[in-house]
Amino acid sequence: MSRRASKKSNGVPLIITIVIGILVIAFVAMTLTSKDKPADNKQTLPLDDYLSRGSTLRQNEYTIQGKVEERFPGVSGEMVSLLVKDRDVEKRIPIIIPNDKKNINIEREQEYIFTVRVTDIGDNNRGVLIAQSISPLQ
Repeated sequence: MSRRASKKSNGVPLIITIVIGILVIAFVAMTLTSKDKPADNKQTLPLDDYLSRGSTLRQNEYTIQGKVEERFPGVSGEMVSLLVKDRDVEKRIPIIIPNDKKNINIEREQEYIFTVRVTDIGDNNRGVLIAQSISPLQ
């Protein structure tokens, strides 16, 4: 009587499949997390450079964080005076917020994170900060 050879299942292909699946899930999770916070990949506004020669930063986007000191409403939007701490010194930075970028109610004495673009408005106003997005500091 002859014996049949039994096939032994090798678990290596199953382990490789599981490892690849885990790597794909981790990659997708990291990609989705980075898209949820667009301001995180922006560079912080270099205050000294902006205050000394702001027009050289134009057409770039930055983030800036501070407390709204005053609001100046207008027809096409509003301007806020933002108090920003820089090495234990508070500096006032004006930011223009167009109506189409104002997605939240801005309150005085509250802290916010702005994504801003440095632009020129006309010939005489160079290096103006225009808000691209606003979010409250939590």
